[in-house]
Amino acid sequence: ETGPVKLFVGQVPREATCEDLRALLEEFGQVIEAVVLRDKFTGDARGCGFVKLLSREAAEAAIQTLHNQRAMHPNHSLLQVQYARGKA
Repeated sequence: ETGPVKLFVGQVPREATCEDLRALLEEFGQVIEAVVLRDKFTGDARGCGFVKLLSREAAEAAIQTLHNQRAMHPNHSLLQVQYARGKA
C-alpha cells in the first residue's frame, strides 16, 4: 500500500502544539498534517493527536522508534504511536 499514512500519537503533553508534534515526526519523513486534539468546549489539549506521513516506510520507522520508547518531555509518559483506525 502506498500513499499517506495516518498515525495516532498518545501521551502527548497537554502543552504541546501541532508544531511540536510535526517536529517530532519529521525526522522519519515528510509530515503532511499534524493535529493535537482539543476539547471542543474548553479548547484544552486532550493529550493526543494525529500525524499524517507521506509514506508507510516513514510511519513504520516512527512507530518502531517512538512507541513506548520516547517521551516528548522529560518526566512525561512514553509516547503511544500506532496506525490510526479508519481512513487516512
